[in-house]
Amino acid sequence: PAWNATSLPRSRPEPPPNAITPSWPPALKASTPAARLMSVGFGSTSAKIARPRPAASRMSRVAAVIGFVVVEPALAACLLESARHGGRTEIPIEDETVMAGLSCGDPSPLAWEVLDPGADDFVAVDDAYVAPAMRLLADGEGGDRPVVAGESGVAGLAALLAAKERPEMWTALGLDASSRVLLIGTEGATDPDIYREIVGRSPEAVAA
Repeated sequence: PAWNATSLPRSRPEPPPNAITPSWPPALKASTPAARLMSVGFGSTSAKIARPRPAASRMSRVAAVIGFVVVEPALAACLLESARHGGRTEIPIEDETVMAGLSCGDPSPLAWEVLDPGADDFVAVDDAYVAPAMRLLADGEGGDRPVVAGESGVAGLAALLAAKERPEMWTALGLDASSRVLLIGTEGATDPDIYREIVGRSPEAVAA
């Protein structure tokens, strides 16, 4: 394909016997995500979300049936390379990604200790998916409220758009037409000028 995206899925173990599907009301239960996609730089914020919880806790049992996907820029995929090599791996940053907040060539040692066993998949996404993802959120399609998300904040959605174009990647992430995905964004319009250039409107106009 013209746009590149790389996925490294882990083997998915069977949920432990005490894993549960949340026993919430039907309307809320229907919105339980099949996967959580999060943009990652050094890995510290994602490690906080993926960190293990006591085995007997309700959150631990719920997390056992929801995949956690680490998403990075293809130009700075240090965690993907770490997963490929079976250990924390530093990579050179040869070209800067538009996702400047995720431009990291050296994973946090502490974060890697959590993400190595805690992440189900690692995805590196091309910069070409960033602008479409930003515009999609800004337009609020399908009746959704418009979201002001910066270049680094849309990595999860960018990966989802990439996967939708690649059936093998879509399947590897455990997704299908009925899947609900929780996208975790970590950046707003930190550079209003760049945001306006990409989206065609100011952050204030989108949020109005």
